[in-house]
Amino acid sequence: MKGNTVKIRVEGLNIDRQLARLSASVNLFDVVRKSRKVVVFQVNRGDESKALAFFPSECYNVTILGTEGVFSVFDGLKKRPALFLCVIVCFCALFFLNGFVWRVEISGEPDDVKQIESVLKQHGIGAGSLKRSLDLDLAENLICNSLQNIKYAIISLKGCTVFVELYQKDVPEDIVDLNKPQSIYANMSGVISRMLVISGTPRVSVGDKVEKGQLLIEGVRTFADGTQTPVCAAGEVYATVTSVGYETFDGYADVTERTGKKQSFCFLSLFGFKQDENFSTSFENFEVERKVSTLFPLPISILHVDVYECVKKRVSLSFDDNYENLKSVALKKAVEAAGDAEISGKNFGFFEEDGRYTVWAEVYAEVRIDFYKNGG
Repeated sequence: MKGNTVKIRVEGLNIDRQLARLSASVNLFDVVRKSRKVVVFQVNRGDESKALAFFPSECYNVTILGTEGVFSVFDGLKKRPALFLCVIVCFCALFFLNGFVWRVEISGEPDDVKQIESVLKQHGIGAGSLKRSLDLDLAENLICNSLQNIKYAIISLKGCTVFVELYQKDVPEDIVDLNKPQSIYANMSGVISRMLVISGTPRVSVGDKVEKGQLLIEGVRTFADGTQTPVCAAGEVYATVTSVGYETFDGYADVTERTGKKQSFCFLSLFGFKQDENFSTSFENFEVERKVSTLFPLPISILHVDVYECVKKRVSLSFDDNYENLKSVALKKAVEAAGDAEISGKNFGFFEEDGRYTVWAEVYAEVRIDFYKNGG
């Protein structure tokens, strides 16, 4: 069975006879006949002395070409003492650094993350902290007591990384005084798609187009004889709302091209220390590309920033060639106008006026539009 082996080169006469005798005593591997007088083979490290005994120096020129397997690494390090010393230092450093926190990862809203980092640092929890000194339960309580909008936090330590998971408190809805007569109005314009009336008298129907501020469910109860009594209207009203975005095209488009000139910058991050990404460039117009590399397993990250000089050109384009790009821009504007609403459909079109084309994008979304005018 081949394990860690020694590679041997033998030059001399009657090699075949000696090689046959050797093969009867030890296992040979990868035997290669270079010429009539030269052969190269491998034997297990434990059989090296036996193999050399079959080829005495008086009759043969024997050369140890090297080792194969795990021990070849150590043999190479013996020949390079400086490299060997660096390896030892790295192993010692890793063993030492394993007792520290290398980084903290926090999941949550950006504003909350900054506050959490501040709270943890004030109590000695962060990159560079001793792992054995961490009290995760105490840290969880500190976070919950420091931020009113945090329901609870879960902190775990995996390897040299502290993970913090935040859970937000539920935001209570406005309390409605059901004993106070109130009506429900539309908080935006749209076409009524569905309604649920629990109390009150509906003043619109499905399919009606309503405007912002229009009365939807009046806070009155109407009896069969036509009499009415004030009540607090209750229900849900949904409408399909439309948002439109426009983009005009005059036959030209601005494009950006790189000139081929580039400037590069590097920023170091280690144990919570992070160089500010401040760089100055002589380029008037430029594009930036960023790439992060980690010197694993060391807790060192390097941010590579490449700055490319660019020039802006105004080029002539046909409407047909630029139509898809115009649609994308118009759609983006329409979606931004729709806010957080979930888009359920979209349409596109264009019109020409005074030799200029205008592309429009229309998006549809079903949203709940009912609200109490006085806050309820």
